Amino acid sequence: MARSTISTSGFKDLERALAELPNNIGKGVARRTMKKAGEDMAEEQRRLAPVANGKYRDSISAKVSTKNIDGLAEYGQARRSGGSRKEASAALRAARREAKAAGTQKGHRISVEVGPNSPLSYLIEFGSGERHHKSGKSTGVMPASPVVRPAFDNGVAQSIGTIKAGLEQEISAATKRIARKAARR
Repeated sequence: MARSTISTSGFKDLERALAELPNNIGKGVARRTMKKAGEDMAEEQRRLAPVANGKYRDSISAKVSTKNIDGLAEYGQARRSGGSRKEASAALRAARREAKAAGTQKGHRISVEVGPNSPLSYLIEFGSGERHHKSGKSTGVMPASPVVRPAFDNGVAQSIGTIKAGLEQEISAATKRIARKAARR
């Protein structure tokens, strides 16, 4: 699998500003920003998608997921040492309670998954060799019509710019909202 290297700058300052926001507000800021960047990438994929009846194109979406990373190491350690899921879950909850009490929470990992969720998307993306029925009749070859990688290559710089600009805008707006709320008290 080929690897791509992307250089960025200015995100350390944004990360520090994001960390200064209350946890729930910072998480919302990051989720909204990632959703916008994901939607931009999904739109690029839809633009490149082959359209026979539109079902494949319409199945392309962006999904944002949030995962609390506190306690994951403890969960994994409990499972590796032979513990049940129940014991590992108890270790995870205990680690999260400890981190919260000590004020050492690591935060959340926010990611966005972009792509088609059609059952036939792998055939459209990668194509197929010649296929045959049990009777031996050929159903032909399906040529590849890649969408995901070309959309990524075309839109990665724009998505990174969207994330950076979106974070700057959302952090600024959140900071102003917090200040307005504090002034009303």
